[in-house]
Amino acid sequence: MPSEPLSCNDEDLSLRATLPRSTGLSLAVNAIPDAYLLIDAPHCAYRRLAYVQGNHDLESTLALVPGVPRVTNTELSPLKVIRNRDAELKEALTALASHPGAGVVLVDAVAMALITASDYGRICASVSEETARPVLPVPHRSLTGDCLHAYAEVMEALAAGLPIEKRSGAGHKIAIVGLLWDRNEGDLRGNLSELQRIAAALGLELVATWFSGHPTTDLLRVQEADLVVSLPHGRRAARELSRRLGIPSIAAELPFGVSSTIRFVLSIGAATGRFEAALAFVERELAEVLPRLKWVVPFALLHRRLGYVGDPHLFRGMQEIAALLGCTLPFAAFTNVPAHERASREVTAGLPDGIPIPEDVCALAMLEPAKAPDTRLVYPHARELNDTLQGLARARALDLLVTNSFGFLTDGIATVELGFPSYHTHALTDRPFLGMRGFLGLAERMVNALRAFEVRSAQERSRPRGPA
Repeated sequence: MPSEPLSCNDEDLSLRATLPRSTGLSLAVNAIPDAYLLIDAPHCAYRRLAYVQGNHDLESTLALVPGVPRVTNTELSPLKVIRNRDAELKEALTALASHPGAGVVLVDAVAMALITASDYGRICASVSEETARPVLPVPHRSLTGDCLHAYAEVMEALAAGLPIEKRSGAGHKIAIVGLLWDRNEGDLRGNLSELQRIAAALGLELVATWFSGHPTTDLLRVQEADLVVSLPHGRRAARELSRRLGIPSIAAELPFGVSSTIRFVLSIGAATGRFEAALAFVERELAEVLPRLKWVVPFALLHRRLGYVGDPHLFRGMQEIAALLGCTLPFAAFTNVPAHERASREVTAGLPDGIPIPEDVCALAMLEPAKAPDTRLVYPHARELNDTLQGLARARALDLLVTNSFGFLTDGIATVELGFPSYHTHALTDRPFLGMRGFLGLAERMVNALRAFEVRSAQERSRPRGPA
């Protein structure tokens, strides 16, 4: 059984190791190049664009100069919040909706504005009618949500409010809804290519991916789909699109690692009547991937102790990757509020029933993951996370840490930066981490990080300690 999260020190007043809701709003808008967002908030909401543009995403277009920023705010203050601001909000939204490059306009609010109960929906409907552009309020269900909540709720706003209607399907078109497109660099472009490659191998056309760095016109192609494939970062949006379009949906795992990719491909194959093509694709992929591990596993990875810090939706795949590579996973920390860790366990990993699957493929698909971590932190304080990682490094309890930026600068452990945010590692060429090719790329990075750390450590040990 998984160990309980470590209790937080009541005297620890450091910030939580996560990013706020407004960052998730910016992240979603960053994924749709013709989307504009007004946040009913003080100016600090605008300054938080730096979490994305120029740091995490070198290709971001959120605030290019000269030009109109795609994320702006109302310069809210305590004195302004007590007055009726409908006219001000409408004026700001009208300006954004009138921009020639705007495909969709969104509005959301920070807590101090939200509790005043401004009727954002009514104002949006009025602006939309006058400008003939979709202008949509983002649902805001919690005052304690984080960046992943906001990202998913932007997706849900679009699913509920974009002008879509079912078109007659051709029987071979799918849409993927719920992909975390956190930047417009080669790692995410590579992930999209992997999803397209999987669809094509099954004789399917991936007509829309929410989100994928593509504009609103591409999102609207979801109307052509015959099936919605739901991924973890947009479950509600997937259900809403399935309902509005009157088409089935399946809840899938992220294809992160060999085992989850097998399950992902076979589940789509079974749902679309293309199981034989799916199985043939899986077997071809395994024949390409597995032989490349024959040297690195026994000589570089076997018995290594891995740690993980980041999005909980990647954790099951990380456990299976560790098991396949002969590693253990004694530490994990999830840099999001606890609701996401709970949600990450909702989709039961399994294979389609009643369909013959070769024993070797079945064994890999249902590989027993590495056992639950001895130390597990959920939504930790920044100081707690840092102290825990430094303690593990001093004790030499980990060989390699796969982490987002919250743990990347840990001394004394080899590190691979993965996920959001990644401030120190960028992808100029297509370099996926999803799918079979993404797994190989991650394994390569892990091996190289381990060997580079060993060289640095040997160099440090060989340096003179002081005067002879």
